[in-house]
Amino acid sequence: MDRTQLRQTLLEILEEETWEKYDDLTDDTQLREGLKLDSIDLASVILEIQHRLDIEIGSEDLEKVVVVGDLLDLLKAKLDNPPQARAA
Repeated sequence: MDRTQLRQTLLEILEEETWEKYDDLTDDTQLREGLKLDSIDLASVILEIQHRLDIEIGSEDLEKVVVVGDLLDLLKAKLDNPPQARAA
């Protein structure tokens, strides 16, 4: 999935989870202030991202995520480098 597809998926999830329309979503848009996401909204968005993209996002992954571009970078990295399956 390329960055454009990720942005579209993120936009769809944001609009579904918050019932808001985001016409001016840029890489520099702040998640909390710019999108007006409180911690519950952000948790819902992250859970839906994990479900839809079949990835795991830990709280330590989110520590440096402040703007939309940070989140897209994180998602791209998770999709490009899936965790290795452990041998039993």
